[in-house]
This record gives sequence, C-alpha cells and structure tokens, in this order.
Amino acid sequence: MKRVKVKIITAKGCKSCEDAKKLIQKAAENSGVEVTMIELDSETKEAESLALTYQLERVPSFVINGHGFAGARHKMEKVREALAWGK
Repeated sequence: MKRVKVKIITAKGCKSCEDAKKLIQKAAENSGVEVTMIELDSETKEAESLALTYQLERVPSFVINGHGFAGARHKMEKVREALAWGK
C-alpha cells in the first residue's frame, strides 16, 4: 500500500477542519492509500508559507502531492485523484 503525505491547515474550533480530515481519511480508504496527515495550525510560519505557495485563502486547506485545496466542501473524486497521484 502506498503512503501519501497530506498537510492540512486548520484553526482552533474549526468544525469544517474536522470534516475535511474525515473526507481525506475516507477518500484514502476508498483509494487504497495510507495517509500520513500532518496538521498545521494556521498561525504557524509553515502554514502561512503553504497558503501563499498554493493560494489557499481559508481553513481548512490541504496539500496533497503538490496540489492545494481550500475549504472543506471538496468533491470526493478530486481528493481521490490527488491521493492517487501519490501511488
């Protein structure tokens, strides 16, 4: 099983952030990919750098295999595709 690193930018008390983490886990399970999720507080320098690089303007945001996604309402298929790029 392939491993894929996912960096997720979150904020304290963010309900959508929890939903996004669940979406990523479910997409990974459906894609046969093992996910290593690295959670970054939106106030950190690394999170700010990722947000600038990938033009991510809100939380939750995540980076999968060099592709940035902003917001929790992503279509499952797009997340599956991004995870599959790591295979």
